[in-house]
Amino acid sequence: MPFTRQRFITILLGPMALTALGLQFGSALAQEAPKMGDIRYSPYAQKEYPQQVFIGSTHHHTASSGDAFMCGNRLGVADTYRLALGQEVIISTGVPLKMSRPMDLMAITDHAEGQGLMYEVYNGNPAYMLDETLVRWHETMISGTTEEVVKVANEVVVAQSTGNLPAPLTDPETSGAIMKSVWAKENTRESLWDAMYRKESYATSGSRITVRFFGGWDFDAATVDYRYLADQGYAKGVPMGGDLIAQDDLTKAPSFWSPL
Repeated sequence: MPFTRQRFITILLGPMALTALGLQFGSALAQEAPKMGDIRYSPYAQKEYPQQVFIGSTHHHTASSGDAFMCGNRLGVADTYRLALGQEVIISTGVPLKMSRPMDLMAITDHAEGQGLMYEVYNGNPAYMLDETLVRWHETMISGTTEEVVKVANEVVVAQSTGNLPAPLTDPETSGAIMKSVWAKENTRESLWDAMYRKESYATSGSRITVRFFGGWDFDAATVDYRYLADQGYAKGVPMGGDLIAQDDLTKAPSFWSPL
């Protein structure tokens, strides 16, 4: 084919035409491009529905519950939580136990009736050994057969649920009444729950006394001269049940005080 002037111009202008076409196409893309907030690069982001499952126990009795103690559970609340966290504990048979996988959640649901008192029955507390039923429970826990222990454990469950525990276990003069107290902003379900969650609480053996306790690194003699003492407690330390963060200066000791 002969090389004509028209063909030469077309070839010469070809790259320029392609460049112009590219600029025009790019401009169109820029105009039509959505905003970044409208683009989802991950199909897993910003999901509103649950995407994980958490496994644990929402009904667990420790040795503080009479029925659990009767069945051989000797782990208290602290050791039970340690076990749930994946730590090693020594169980009632004397052997170490550790879960292959920690629990995601754990709710301690001990019975309020006779809480913790089965320890005393097991140990033969003289104040309890005057009651025939408690003597029988004591002897069964010490030397009873498996069948006898299970029978008595069921007896304890029925007694707890029907409010028919032996008198010494419910007598404040013998077992002591237990009163729980919490520091809260107001007497509402939410406020009381928040206080218990913070562990800003305490218990007494029946007396309705007011106790307030703070720990901190910066309390000094001038603190007690401040009119609003609790303000100083929260500003310079943590209340009862709080976590006092360790300091870099290991030679400095924390101080504790009560504004009441």
